[in-house]
Amino acid sequence: MNMSKNRDFGRALLGRGLQYLWLLLLVLGLGACEVVTNEETGMATKRIQAYLAAIEAGQFHKAAALYPADKAQDWEAFLKDVEGRLGRLRSYELDGPETNIVFSGKFYIFTLDGEYERGTSEEVITLFQGLKEPLPHLDYHKITKERHGKPEAVPEMTSGDAAAQ
Repeated sequence: MNMSKNRDFGRALLGRGLQYLWLLLLVLGLGACEVVTNEETGMATKRIQAYLAAIEAGQFHKAAALYPADKAQDWEAFLKDVEGRLGRLRSYELDGPETNIVFSGKFYIFTLDGEYERGTSEEVITLFQGLKEPLPHLDYHKITKERHGKPEAVPEMTSGDAAAQ
């Protein structure tokens, strides 16, 4: 009978030990979480709105300035090419941002429905803010054009593509 009590005590101790282990892991895991504040998403939204306003005005150099400096010229050419294909951006409906926190910083992902002179579009625009960067910069812009009711991809480019050119 003494052995049975030892086994029960051991099981109880093991069960309680696992509970404490889970609690410890939970507390340590919460410390690794990061929250994106309303101020941060507001800043990302202001930057994307400035980008789109510059595109609407045909000021591609100003829009491209929101990309990293070493890639701005390539992005300006990209935006001019888009205008050549779709015409001037007339209006848009912006949704977002969705945020994604990664080891090296934060992504802010926006989607928009655009109306251009020669059709409509569905677009994804991503901003990235590195850990040591005071402001997010544009990183990615993908446009899908609707033509006669069928999606038609417009060439897309990311910051990595701009660096390779």
